[in-house]
Amino acid sequence: MIGLALVIVAGQSWAVEGVAVQGQAMPPRAQSVSAPAAPRLARLGAMDTVMAMALPAADEEQRAAMEEDPGIGPVRIGFHRTPPAEYQGDLTPNLRWVADPEDGSISAAVTVSSPQALRVRLAIRARLPPGAEVRFFQGVPPIVAGTMTGDDFAERDDAENGSESEVRWSPSVEGDTIGIEVTLPSSDARYETVIEIHRLSHQYRPLRPTRSSPSRGATEGSDASSSGLECPHVDIQCRDVGSVANAVAKITYVTEKGEFVCSGTLMNDDDPRTFVPYFLTARHCISTQSVADTLEAYWFYQSDYCGSDLATFIHTSPGADLLETSEPQDSTLLRLKEPPPRGAWLAGWSTRTVGVGWGVYGVHHPGGYEKKYVAGITEPAANRMICRDPEHPDETCIRLRQNIPIRVNVGATEGGSSGSGLFRGEQLVGVLSGGRMCFHAYYGRFGDFFDDVRPWLRRKGLGEVVVEPTELRVREGNSATYELRLKLRPTATVTVRLSVVGDNDVSASPASVSFDPSNWTVRRRIRVYASEDSDQDNGVATINHRVSSRDVAYDGISVDAVSVTERDNDLRLDRVAGVAVRAPDDPGTLEVRWNAVAGAESYIVEWRTDRQQFAPERRRLVSGNATATTLEELDEDIVYFVRVIAVSGGVLLDGLPSESMSARTSIAMRPFFRGWRLKLLE
Repeated sequence: MIGLALVIVAGQSWAVEGVAVQGQAMPPRAQSVSAPAAPRLARLGAMDTVMAMALPAADEEQRAAMEEDPGIGPVRIGFHRTPPAEYQGDLTPNLRWVADPEDGSISAAVTVSSPQALRVRLAIRARLPPGAEVRFFQGVPPIVAGTMTGDDFAERDDAENGSESEVRWSPSVEGDTIGIEVTLPSSDARYETVIEIHRLSHQYRPLRPTRSSPSRGATEGSDASSSGLECPHVDIQCRDVGSVANAVAKITYVTEKGEFVCSGTLMNDDDPRTFVPYFLTARHCISTQSVADTLEAYWFYQSDYCGSDLATFIHTSPGADLLETSEPQDSTLLRLKEPPPRGAWLAGWSTRTVGVGWGVYGVHHPGGYEKKYVAGITEPAANRMICRDPEHPDETCIRLRQNIPIRVNVGATEGGSSGSGLFRGEQLVGVLSGGRMCFHAYYGRFGDFFDDVRPWLRRKGLGEVVVEPTELRVREGNSATYELRLKLRPTATVTVRLSVVGDNDVSASPASVSFDPSNWTVRRRIRVYASEDSDQDNGVATINHRVSSRDVAYDGISVDAVSVTERDNDLRLDRVAGVAVRAPDDPGTLEVRWNAVAGAESYIVEWRTDRQQFAPERRRLVSGNATATTLEELDEDIVYFVRVIAVSGGVLLDGLPSESMSARTSIAMRPFFRGWRLKLLE
């Protein structure tokens, strides 16, 4: 059995309305021309102060792990080792610190060796003061392989992995020894520092196979150099797939059970102006953020040419943000923290339904070895259960929905190929989940996963900060509020900064608000103030919003401004004149008219009987430039007193009340008397 074990459940294929995006090249990064950095202690000539920690040889259980069959499930390439008891806990007091006379900083280092390891990496816990730096180094003379600061060790919530949220993994280095150097800004900073080596990953499988024996079943036209693999494989350099080959990378990652290898594909979004390193792999490879933090990528890991015994690669530092993962499609979308190197390709993709009988191909790293090519013909879709261990389905099985099965006719897939892409032309349509024997492979359908990842891969016009309302009237000496909210979950913190232009009496608080991916649905309230002044002007101001974020869907987008009008409380309007009240034929109704007042934006009409006072419940606001209104549903045959007040905003009384005018409402004529009067006229 090759790859994951397989249980088949019959199903019907179903269509997805398709969209497609073309691939594009990753732009070149700025290349460093300086020599590789050396540890601080090497520059100070103090490498003899480094503490050396040597782990014992691998025990029987660990040696047995090295001999396990790599063909079942993800290929394990390393196991965990813990430091000897005397090196467990905080190492800070036991390190030999050396001062740098130039800046007063101090540095100390420790090396960790695991005999017979081919590559090693460290998991450490740390609490560091501001200005501290951790460097990982390798080799003789020592060269820095990666750096971290206190921000990298900041605690964060990670319910999936408990205390592992504080653990950070170093880059892996070649050989059996890795060094860790800590530099603190001053001698006193030692008392704020904690450094603990949590464990080491001992990699025992080579990055590339030996050339002593061919793959089992190798045939003419296939690559016969990948010893240790079960199936015949075809070198990617022996097939022309264009730029697609440069989108696929080998990845390694760490879980509680050891270090593993899979494949994955760099993905393009639909905005040609952006080059976000989205990376697609299998869920059974990476499904949590804590594991995504450990991901390392190996780019261009392929033979120099068809038939070549030589292969090279470019290694990028660990870490990725987990954006979305789905069990039904066994797919995970990540965003790499370090961009891929120059020459990498952002693969195009399509969500169109994959038909039966189509010719498709894949690019992958079986066993974690050099890049290979696989091709076949699609078969009818079905629901399948992909299992690493069929005897323990709850723990090891993935229920793959409506996958894309292919009958392989060129090459093969096996352990380590998981997560690689399936292509139709130059567009990705599936993600490898598992296979059976050397002749069948099963891919999660990208079109079904697309709805989950749409917010990232379809960037145009998605990010939006909604402003409600966009117009405010604020009475002098008072305040009013408006709210900001997001319409799409961001992948990184979105910060909105406010600026007020116009009337200096208008201000807004807070000056900025942030939306995090974990609480992006919470609305942010902005309070706008209009301070007291002595003028009689209704000032006008505009509140503008500037958005910044690592999420390209939001960074720099346009946001509606808020228009603010200050309603001055020093302004008094003229008294309304020309008030006239008359009773029409309709009973219980009065018509009111008046002359317009300069500066008035609305009017308040009040009414009462001789037994009442003017009160809010007998008040009507007449907006705009109207100078007439009709009062209805009044009592019949009653004298009402009516007055009008000019206002400049809201319902506050800005002007002086007009003279009260009175009128009696008409009375409804009873039908009996109406008929009697008609008789008299006959």
